[in-house]
Amino acid sequence: MVRNFFLFILVCVSFSLCACSTKKARQVQEVSLKELADCVFVLDDSTVASMEYLQYFQRNDSAILAFTNRYDNSVVLYDYKSKKNVGRIHYEKEGGDGIGEVFSFCYVNDDSIYHYHFNLRTLFRTNNEGKVLEKHLINTYSNASPDSLFIAPVLFPRTNSPLTVVGDKMLMAGFMMGEVEGENDENRPVMVYYDLKTGKLDYSDSYPSVYHKGHWEEGLFIGIPILRYLLRMKSY
Repeated sequence: MVRNFFLFILVCVSFSLCACSTKKARQVQEVSLKELADCVFVLDDSTVASMEYLQYFQRNDSAILAFTNRYDNSVVLYDYKSKKNVGRIHYEKEGGDGIGEVFSFCYVNDDSIYHYHFNLRTLFRTNNEGKVLEKHLINTYSNASPDSLFIAPVLFPRTNSPLTVVGDKMLMAGFMMGEVEGENDENRPVMVYYDLKTGKLDYSDSYPSVYHKGHWEEGLFIGIPILRYLLRMKSY
């Protein structure tokens, strides 16, 4: 009996050690950061040093860093490796090719450079000559009944919540002011999926439930669900 008892204890200890080894094997390796030399981009007289929106992308075999320049209403492009200016796309503010002030953009290719203007609530598809090829009015105001608690986000793409094209859909993040009693994950979305072909608008993603339970006064809620929509990209 005593022998069986000690055998049982030995088996349990063995399983415990195996479990500990398994858990240890699943631990994420430590990451160390190394400071590198400063990355310097020389600007000309018509380019301001502070930009409000930037994008890093691949064009052919080059890595491009592009950013908005409100001084002359343009998007400035630099080769990230050589640090040299490789182009500037000027945009009209008014007229047939007008997009207002440059606010946010998404470079897909030379014939598909999307711009969204916050005040105009319009998504423009332009080319690398600054010509407007398409206009999409995106009205996110709710069509729900007066007693509905659904509140659509005000679209406000920024560098940390950028315009992103996935297939035929444009992903856009937004914000909302204040809070209402009864809000939840379903009636306060912060992400929009806009179908570029059909114009259909789908709402998705919200803050975790815990953030809907407190009283946040009349604060500004900025939606930046980057990780969630990057994960969703795999499903399209």
